[in-house]
This record gives sequence, structure tokens and C-alpha cells, in this order.
Amino acid sequence: MPKPVSEIDSLASFSGPAGWRMEDDAILGDPLVSFSSGPYVVRVCLFGGKDSRHETPADFLSDPEARGDKGEPPLKLGIARVNGRRTPAYGRTYKVSMGDPHARAMASEETIRDEFVIVLAGKRFFVLTFKTAMGPAYEPDKRGTTAWAGFLKSFKLKK
Repeated sequence: MPKPVSEIDSLASFSGPAGWRMEDDAILGDPLVSFSSGPYVVRVCLFGGKDSRHETPADFLSDPEARGDKGEPPLKLGIARVNGRRTPAYGRTYKVSMGDPHARAMASEETIRDEFVIVLAGKRFFVLTFKTAMGPAYEPDKRGTTAWAGFLKSFKLKK
């Protein structure tokens, strides 16, 4: 199996936010690259290949990975410009459990907000995601949204 970053790099180029930590991985055959800083994560995931969890964008949008806590479809947030094209932007919120799952009294929940766009790349497609932890422990600032906007501007498909 090729390294996730090289498989993604063969189809697209982009610049991660300066100073953010980069990681590459794969989830069940779907390569991904993520950049993180504090409560913010920018993620690039490539779907539609052999053994992919999602064959089409419609498959992805109907999956719990794109839906909110109660299974509701992703919210339509408007339009983003990616790769020189106007692209629908979607969003969802969901809760994740924190702490030791075996110690109920110690476990807590954190709310995560995702904003994402889908970029077609031939028979495959990218899902570009901006994740933000929400809650009293996090002070909202423009650092994350500025990084997300810069990342979208840098994302280009290779011909």
C-alpha cells in the first residue's frame, strides 16, 4: 500500500497552515493528511479508490461520518471557493466522549464542529475538513478560520 501522503500528493497539491503539526495515515484504505494546532484540525481525505469506505460523494454524505449527532444530514453552509471552483460547504456538530470510558464518573463529552467541502478528482474525490472543538475550555479566535481559508485557497488538483 502506498504511503497516504504520496497517494494524495499524486492528485493534489496544498499548503498546510504554517507551524501546525502534520500527520499522514489511512483509515480502512482511505489515505488522509491532517494538520493540527490546539483545538483546530484541517484534514484531507481521499475516497473512491479500491477498498474505499465511500465510492461516491453521495455515499459519504449519507454516512454517519458526515451526519450530526442525531443522524441528521449535514447542514448546507453556503459556497466555498476551492481549486478555482465554487463548491458547496457543509457542516455538522457531534459529541465525543473524553477520558476513561470505563470510569463513568470521569468521562465527559466534548462538542466538535466540522465544516467540509467535497472536491471531485476524476473517479475519486477529496473531502477537505476543518474541525473545531467547542466549549468553555476553548476561546474562539480567528486563527483556525484564517488557516482554513488559506488552506482552501492553496488546494489545487493536479492534471
